[in-house]
Amino acid sequence: GAAAVGPEERIRLGALQVLALPRTDEVFARAFVTAIAGIPAFRDQVRVLVRQAIVAGAQAGTFTVPSVEAATDAVFGAVLQALRSRLAGDPSAADPDDHLVALLLRMLGVPENGPRASG
Repeated sequence: GAAAVGPEERIRLGALQVLALPRTDEVFARAFVTAIAGIPAFRDQVRVLVRQAIVAGAQAGTFTVPSVEAATDAVFGAVLQALRSRLAGDPSAADPDDHLVALLLRMLGVPENGPRASG
């Protein structure tokens, strides 16, 4: 079978997918933001996915975080706010998506030029 995607790639790919939504499917992006805000069960499901990747990364030694919950809130919140900013046309949202992803991974303890960086 195919090799499992590691925790670092799960965070990277998940964040990049969400951040691309305003360019790839703006209607879905707006529905996603509305659902996160208004449907607690949906918000919880998305948060669980983020948390699972962070727990897996911490257990594997890929991530070094003092608190899984704080790291989950930080990743979830940063990506969601960036998505909202992009949808609002905020000039600060012009930053390339990979800049935010690099910050998230560094926050999780992945070295800036980590051994598992993908191209």
